[in-house]
Amino acid sequence: MLQETNLQLKPLSPAISAFQFQTSGSKDGLKIITDSDHLKEKVVVLDDETKLKLIQMGQLPLNAEWTFWYDKFVPNLPASDYESNLVIISSVKTVQKFWSVYNNIDGPDKLGFRSNYHFMKKGIKPIW
Repeated sequence: MLQETNLQLKPLSPAISAFQFQTSGSKDGLKIITDSDHLKEKVVVLDDETKLKLIQMGQLPLNAEWTFWYDKFVPNLPASDYESNLVIISSVKTVQKFWSVYNNIDGPDKLGFRSNYHFMKKGIKPIW
């Protein structure tokens, strides 16, 4: 048997609060539906009106453009050559682009010894 309960959300950030629209069907457009016989977790379901608003909204811009950097550890590399070892993975301007890059790069467990990712505002190199 499905039980329906309203979910009250507090905005965590401007990006998250952009997804919280007022709808006529519920106070915040989000509902938790649980099925005690089949589901062990709570599932958040958006109503049709909220889904349409999200689709119409399109891309969510970030406050600035950001760049993902990768630096591979090279033993005995002099500091003067460190900058030439930096590689730009991608630059992002929207929340969607951020997650598309983040979700498609190898995790830190796959990086080599002392290799790093950096996420810096565009135009700033990870050099210190």
